[in-house]
Amino acid sequence: MEDDPEYRQALLESGHDPDDPRVRTAIADVVGLLKQIAEEERSGADPVIPRAEQELMHDTIARALDQIRLESTAQIADTPRSDSGVGVDNGDNHRPPRSSWHRGAS
Repeated sequence: MEDDPEYRQALLESGHDPDDPRVRTAIADVVGLLKQIAEEERSGADPVIPRAEQELMHDTIARALDQIRLESTAQIADTPRSDSGVGVDNGDNHRPPRSSWHRGAS
């Protein structure tokens, strides 16, 4: 699955590095949960997952994704930026106050 071009493209489009071990671990955890659910359904076990377990699964996945986002944001913040000046607001780009745009009739 990791080498599937569509899988890699989907991760890249969502802002995740498909080669990041944290992303792979999070995906492996989700796949493991899905396999567990499928096995329980095949075995005839009650497909209803207890609420506490549902919350634990949700919280685990949410924490993993939040941690990945935080670490990715920190890496982006540590990356040097280009000094092209494009899109940079250095304080000199501001318009004068609106009242100075129009001159009253003298």
